[in-house]
Formats: sequence, C-alpha cells, structure tokens
Amino acid sequence: MAITLLDMLLNAGLINRVQFDDALKNRVIFGGKIGTSLIELGYISEEELARFLSDKLAVPYVSPRQLLTIPQETIDLLPRDLAIKYGVIPLKLEKKRLSLVMSDPADLKAIDEIGFITGFIIRPLITPEVRLAQALSKYYQADMPPRYQHIIEIIDVKKQAAAAAQPAKPVAIAPEPPSTVPAEQGQKPAATAPEPAVQPPPKQAPPPSPVTSSPQEMEQEEQEEQDEPEEYLEDLEIVEEGAWSEQIRRFEPDAVSKGLAYAESSEDIADLLVTELGSKLKRVALFRIKNHTATFWMGFDRQLTITGLDKLHLPLNEPSVLKTVADSAGVYLGPLQETPINHLLNDALGGGQPTAVLLMPILIGGRLVNIIYAEGEDLSAMVPDLQKLLTKATLALEILIFRDKILML
Repeated sequence: MAITLLDMLLNAGLINRVQFDDALKNRVIFGGKIGTSLIELGYISEEELARFLSDKLAVPYVSPRQLLTIPQETIDLLPRDLAIKYGVIPLKLEKKRLSLVMSDPADLKAIDEIGFITGFIIRPLITPEVRLAQALSKYYQADMPPRYQHIIEIIDVKKQAAAAAQPAKPVAIAPEPPSTVPAEQGQKPAATAPEPAVQPPPKQAPPPSPVTSSPQEMEQEEQEEQDEPEEYLEDLEIVEEGAWSEQIRRFEPDAVSKGLAYAESSEDIADLLVTELGSKLKRVALFRIKNHTATFWMGFDRQLTITGLDKLHLPLNEPSVLKTVADSAGVYLGPLQETPINHLLNDALGGGQPTAVLLMPILIGGRLVNIIYAEGEDLSAMVPDLQKLLTKATLALEILIFRDKILML
C-alpha cells in the first residue's frame, strides 16, 4: 500500500492527525491542495513543507526568490496556454532538458504530455501551490486568487516579524593603531616630518570590520546561500542521476484506494476489499452482521473465490471468534478455539488447522456492519496495514450513505 502525505507528515512529527483533518476540511470547502490548507492554517511553513516534500520525492525545491527572478527568455520557452493549463513555470533549459517548476511533481501524466508537446525532456521541480500561482500571475498574467494572495501576505508578514525579532549583530571594532605602527592601506600615516617628494596612495574604502553572527543568523545565511542558483544546479544533477519518477510513484495512491474513493456500491467496496486481502492472505472471508447473525458475503481461499456459502449463517449468541469481535467491536488475533460455531466456520471455509486467525470489525456510526476473517503468515505484522485498509473501506461506505442522503433530501 502506497505511503500518503498524511503518513509522511505524521511520521516526521510535522503535524498531528487533528491538524491534518482540519486541513482536509479546509481544502474540501475552499479548494486547492492539502499543503496549501496546512500553510493557510499555520500548521506548517511553506518552506518547511516544500523542502520536506522535496526530500521525500527526490525533486529539488525552488525558493520564492528563484521562482520570481526567471529571465523572460526562459519564460518564453513555454506558451502561456500550456503553462496555465498545467500550472507550471519553466526555470532553466539545458540542451533539451527543461527544468519545470510544479506544485505537484507527482503528476506524471502532465509531465509526459508537456514533454510530448514541447519536445523537451522534463525535469520536475517543486514549489508551494501559492507561490506557483504568484509566478503564473507575474509571468503569464494568470488570475491570482485573492485567497492565495492573502496567504502570501500572511507569510511575508510572518517573515518580516521573524527578521525584526532577530537580535542586532554585534560588531567588533578594531582599536586604532599606535602612531609608531605603519598605517594600513587606505589611511594616511601620521607624518613625523614633511615628505614633499612622496605622494600618498589613492584613497580606498577601508577594510570591513570583523562581524560575529549569532547561530540563528549563521543558519539563515547558510540557508540563503543554499538558495543560490549555483547550489540549485548541483541539485539538478543529483535528480538527473536518480530515478525520481520511480520515487514519485511510491507516493501515488494505489489502485485499491482509488477504487474505494469512487466506488458506486457496497458490492464494489466489498469486492475491492476481499480481492486485495485475498492476494496477500491464505484465506479471507467477509461477513455481514445483522440481527445477531453473521452471514457469509464473499471470500478467497488461496486466491480462489469461495463459492457455495450463500446460506452460511452463524449465530452471534453462542461462543465463537465472531461473537468475541461482535461483543468487543475490536480486533481478535489468536487461536481458533474449540467451539461448535468455530468448527462450523472452519469446515465451511475449507478446513485445516490454522495456527492463528485474525478478525477485524467494520463499524459505521458505531454500529457493527461487517467482520473480516483472515488466515495467513505473520498476521500480527499485517494488522496496521489491514486497519488502514478497513478505515478506507469504512469511509467509502460512508460516502455512499452521504451520497444517497444528498439525493433523498
């Protein structure tokens, strides 16, 4: 299962789940990318997010200073309609390789299409969505959404406030040399006797006084140096040598997630869920829960569809692993204990003596609607991924409910 932006940010400790949920709601209401909402809500800075994604995607980050100082001849490499359609800015052309600034370098389809249309080999770079909108407005006269302009103004105000809060740089002033010591270049020595035959050297600017910087200022200066084009060009070579497209594909939503997001029925959701689990587990079965009864819905045994169990109904008022999950609404991982219902369940699914079984509930609005039964190797290690998959399936079912509610109201 592909890692998501949420996974990356949570694992790095940059945001928490509540903040991500807030940003997700903000994006649904106001549009844009999830990163834009994270920046807008103040949960992460634009540079912090962009550099983080740059590192994870193996794609260089382009700072606002670089983005807003591109020569016109470079901008002219990409027609206005193409730049606005795909939301991209050309940064540098080297032979047939065009470095293209994008807010979503994972959009491989756009990269392929732009490369086909222009005839260039495209090297993607990353910058925040709001900065890209700013650049499109500057170079291609694209409409700048007021919301993005407001976000940029807030960012700039915060940067100015942070700069103003920095302590003044202490300056060490060298003492005046004694009159007996020869003067430095650019200074008139104190004469002890007239020397009419010697002309003083041309007056030059005095050497700079030694300055000591605070650690914070030194870090800021180092960061500014890293933003210079020379350093940036070195980054481009690193990306060119690496397989950035393969790295990006690791973060694309997988086919199961896409299928669940756009499922049209509960049957579609169940089929996606069971097929995915059946490809990874020895045996999997999905049960519907209704009227204190578990009814077999669909399943796989060694990647073969289980058939002939349409009339398998197991009561939940007698001891069994199904009853344990139904009573606790939690995960069960352990042996298949000796009970009549468990024997009936095991025989119906093909028999054998599993060392352990895993059962997980699906709840909608706190109500148990399904139970997943699974057998396989190293089940405990699979629990986190299976829980994530069931969470997605639950959300897909809720989407169907809300969709019907919209049509019924």
